Amino acid sequence: KSILPEGFPSGKSFEIAGVYRSAREVGGDYYDFIEFDNNRLGVVVADVSGKSLPGMLVMLLTRDIIKKVARHPQRPSQILSEVNRELAANIKKGMFVTMFFGILDQATGCFTFASAGHNPLLWYDSVQGECKLIKTKGFPLGMTSAAQFSARIEDGEIRLSESDWIIQYTDGINEARNNRSEEFGMERFMHAVTRYNSLQPKDLVSKTIVDIESFAAG
Repeated sequence: KSILPEGFPSGKSFEIAGVYRSAREVGGDYYDFIEFDNNRLGVVVADVSGKSLPGMLVMLLTRDIIKKVARHPQRPSQILSEVNRELAANIKKGMFVTMFFGILDQATGCFTFASAGHNPLLWYDSVQGECKLIKTKGFPLGMTSAAQFSARIEDGEIRLSESDWIIQYTDGINEARNNRSEEFGMERFMHAVTRYNSLQPKDLVSKTIVDIESFAAG
C-alpha cells in the first residue's frame, strides 16, 4: 500500500474514487496518477502476472519505469511503448504486466488512452444512458519485442459529457466467483455502474463492491 497514492485527485470538472484490495497479503496490482500540467492528468491501472512477492517486485520496477517515462508528455501509446522497451529487458521470462494508461484533458473533456493487454475501459455514456466497453489493441508489457509492441499498440479517444463515467479495474472485479463457480462478469458489473450512476464516485465504488461481495458470498 505504501507505493499507492495517498488519495485521489479532483478538479473543477472531474472527481475520482477507487478501492484496492489484494487477493493475498502481498499484491501485484497498481494504480497511480500523473499530473502533466494544470489541465492534463494521467491515469494508470496495471496488473502483473502472478501474485505475492514476485508480482510486487515486478510492479515496483514497472512503477519506477513509468514515472520516468511519463516525465515527457507523449501519446498514451508512445508512453506504453517506452515502458515496454525498458521492462522487457529487465523482466523474468514468462512474466508480464497488463497496463491501461489514459490522459484526461480537463479543459476539453477529452480522454485519450491506450491499453497494453489490459481490461476494456468501461464508459457510462450519460447521453445514451448506457455502459459501453471500449477495447484498444495492445500486447502486455514485457511479453514481446519493442518493434512488435509498437506495431500493435493503438490510442483511443472519448469526448466526455457532464455526468459521464470512465471506469478502469483489474480482473478481481469481473472474475470474482460464487460457490457455484460462476463469475461476477462484465454484465453484472455494467449493470451496477448503470444503477449507481447518479451517486458520488466514492458511493458508486462502495456500493459496487458490496454487490460483488454479496455475489461471492465469502
